Amino acid sequence: MNYDFPLPADLPKMPYEQTKDISFTVEDNKIDRLTLTVGPKNHGWTNPWYGVADIVFEHDGTKTTVGPIVVVDAGGDADFYPEDDTWVINNISRPACLDENAALVNRLMAIPGVTVSKEVKSLREKLTSMGH
Repeated sequence: MNYDFPLPADLPKMPYEQTKDISFTVEDNKIDRLTLTVGPKNHGWTNPWYGVADIVFEHDGTKTTVGPIVVVDAGGDADFYPEDDTWVINNISRPACLDENAALVNRLMAIPGVTVSKEVKSLREKLTSMGH
């Protein structure tokens, strides 16, 4: 089961909160999973973006927080995107930009208690392998 949490095209000031009532049941003594998709409402964002979020599940008045979680998306950039377990990074016109991206990824991964998406981990590995 997947639940979408679309972000508006013009991001509001932070912190930004989005709430959705969901219904998800796990049978006794069973294991199950659900997925949450977070990203632009329309897929017209052309630039890469990242997000840091806490997810709060509430059941019968009890709240459970998961996070912080770090996610990244390539937007519509044809020269900078995840592919399988790595990233494709082509046509680098400004190498300092990759240094800036590497510094940002390192800051995000240093957030205490953070859970990092596989795309963020593989982006760090790719940038490191490129000397950034």
